[in-house]
Amino acid sequence: MQSTELSLDSNNEETDQATLLRSFAEHSPIAIAMFDRTMHYLLASRRWCEDYGFGDRDVIGQSHYDLSPDLPPHWKGIHQRCLAGAIERSEEEAVTDVDGNTIWLKWEVRPWYGSMGTIGGIIIFAELITEQKQHALALQEANVQLEAKITARNAELEQTIEQLQQEISERHAALNERKHVEAKLQEQEQFLRSIYDGVNCSIFVVDRLENGEYRYASHNHVEAKLMGRLSAEVEGKTPAEVFGATEGAAICQFLDHCVATKTALTTEENLTFDGKYTWLMTTFNPLFNQEGHVHRLVGTSFNITDRKQAETQLKQQATDLEHAMQELCRTQTQMVQNEKMSSLGQLVAGVAHEINNPVNFIYGNLTHANDYTQDLLRLLSLYEEHYPNPVDAIKAAVEAIDLEFLMADLPKLLVSMKVGADRIQKIVASLRSFSRLDEAEVKDVDIHEGIDSTLMILHNRLKSKSDCPAIEIVKEYGTLPKIECYAGQLNQVFMNILSNAIDALDEQNQHRSLAAFAEHPSTITIQTKVTGKTVVIQMTDNGPGIPKAVQKRLFDPFFTTKAVGKGTGMGMSISYQVITERHKGSLKCRSLPGQGASFIIEIPIQQTC
Repeated sequence: MQSTELSLDSNNEETDQATLLRSFAEHSPIAIAMFDRTMHYLLASRRWCEDYGFGDRDVIGQSHYDLSPDLPPHWKGIHQRCLAGAIERSEEEAVTDVDGNTIWLKWEVRPWYGSMGTIGGIIIFAELITEQKQHALALQEANVQLEAKITARNAELEQTIEQLQQEISERHAALNERKHVEAKLQEQEQFLRSIYDGVNCSIFVVDRLENGEYRYASHNHVEAKLMGRLSAEVEGKTPAEVFGATEGAAICQFLDHCVATKTALTTEENLTFDGKYTWLMTTFNPLFNQEGHVHRLVGTSFNITDRKQAETQLKQQATDLEHAMQELCRTQTQMVQNEKMSSLGQLVAGVAHEINNPVNFIYGNLTHANDYTQDLLRLLSLYEEHYPNPVDAIKAAVEAIDLEFLMADLPKLLVSMKVGADRIQKIVASLRSFSRLDEAEVKDVDIHEGIDSTLMILHNRLKSKSDCPAIEIVKEYGTLPKIECYAGQLNQVFMNILSNAIDALDEQNQHRSLAAFAEHPSTITIQTKVTGKTVVIQMTDNGPGIPKAVQKRLFDPFFTTKAVGKGTGMGMSISYQVITERHKGSLKCRSLPGQGASFIIEIPIQQTC
């Protein structure tokens, strides 16, 4: 590249062009250092000192090897090869800064040439990519956990991120402190000009006129390629003339903000080039004149369209995966619940059968036992009547067994045993009715029988306890025909609704006095009726009610208001699915805080399942 002479004016000050190039290097986000042939610092950019932990130390003139004693040995070989004319690059490398911290760098080392064309030393361009490296590692770990169906897309995303990192690594700038200003100006201009024209990012300059208007001054070949226009076509034009009124106004507004704050600002914007939308990440660096006013702004832009598209795809993938996982969890939980209820139905049916046999044996023999007992008691009465004075041994035995009490209590005992056997038979009948959970076919079912069998199983939870009276069940049954349905699944719906009602009443009763119990006893009212071609079943409790916010999510999978370990949040979701999908009916909740809750089930009398 042909160099351009730089000179000083009458006040021995730098030319405006040199000021422009130096200011660009000073505000460059890339760490840059320039060394002579003995590896002593000639220049160290602000970013270089920040990244390597030098802070505000003056490193100019000091040996690089003295300031960085822990420099890896292979770096000296790199320096020597570059002093011989080689150019070396590294995509990434872990090094240790002056504080002993491990940082990741992306670097390029190349020789710099003096005005005579001889190698005067080397220039190192380094970009701190620790954050990008950590982000890439985190993204890689997250991708491992994604489903197999999005593996290909994640690989494309990683490739896009690597491309973005490669583009970012090509940002270069430099600031050269001159020992002899006149001797070094030409070298500095050549150095900065090579960066301006050599980096793979868009660089442009905007002049700020005295009236506050902005006009483009120049731009490098990357900017020209991006805009599809030559420098001569853009120079001297306003942002509105280049990009149109709307986008131009937005650019001017951001430039005004940069001028007002007098600091470098970065923005992401979506601009139109040749009819195509392009996302750019642009940093504006203000340049100040002798009076301290911003008279120019240097912009550096990176095309981040691929990154934006990758971010959008990743967000959509995450949303799709979350929905898929929720559906999978819901399906798995429902399958487990169905399998559990099927196994429970088989177990209950088996137990009911095993209990029923001995109970029938006992119940059938109680009648004979009662007859035999009455015969024996009558026989004893005859003995007492005809042999009023038994021998001493019989008298002793009568007193020992308290014969009078035994004769009075034995019939009562047999009656009590018969009542108990009746109770067991009813429980067994309820268990057998409820245990139809594994029936897969639609059958004609007596709804009242299913409700009664469920109440029989819940009897222990309904009866009175030491701290509160029993929960009263009010049955308002209408005349119902048998309806076609899945009996076991419908019984499980009754079980879920009644169990929740009992839970709500139990929780309310913990905070009530005996007087409150007496005045307003806990009740669950069950009403059934036929409306048109639909059977309506309404179960109402007088508990604390359900808030509106909870009612909206009542049938959502995994939603529960119960403590951890006391509910999975699937009971009402499965109940809703059983009624709406399996029976083509509806399940609704009506409730007001403090006024209890009602669940209304509507099922067509004839199913089309």
